[in-house]
Amino acid sequence: MKKLLNFTLGYSKSRNVAPDNFFTANVPGNVQYDYALANNYPPLAYGLNCRDYKWMEDAFWTYKADLDFTLKK
Repeated sequence: MKKLLNFTLGYSKSRNVAPDNFFTANVPGNVQYDYALANNYPPLAYGLNCRDYKWMEDAFWTYKADLDFTLKK
């Protein structure tokens, strides 16, 4: 089944700067999980891995959605 909306996610250090790169996002979801999938991060809830994710709290995240307007016949 083809998705109607395809979400991507990116981050920057400032809310006034657009992200340089975007990667696949799941909505509903969360930035930590999507970033981990895209960048081979270790599981958040295992041991002290949460330390690897701490920087994400201070980043500015942007979601984009690409719409598919093709009509089915």
